[in-house]
Amino acid sequence: MVANGGSLAPAQSLALRFLAAGVGWEAPSDIVSQHITAKLLSAGDVCIAVSTADSPEIERAQSAVFEEVLHMVENPE
Repeated sequence: MVANGGSLAPAQSLALRFLAAGVGWEAPSDIVSQHITAKLLSAGDVCIAVSTADSPEIERAQSAVFEEVLHMVENPE
């Protein structure tokens, strides 16, 4: 899970909720760790970008990502 600025705390909170539910997640807090983690993603991994910005473009992108992740969860290969 990646986020920065004001979005970092909500992203880390969500990552902790996933961990509490038994789902392994990471939410690196600095950009270097985020880049390294992203580089290590494999075909079965998911990256969620969290933004608390109020922008129609960001909201559309977040909705698209949500739909894609939901599809992957409901239709595992």
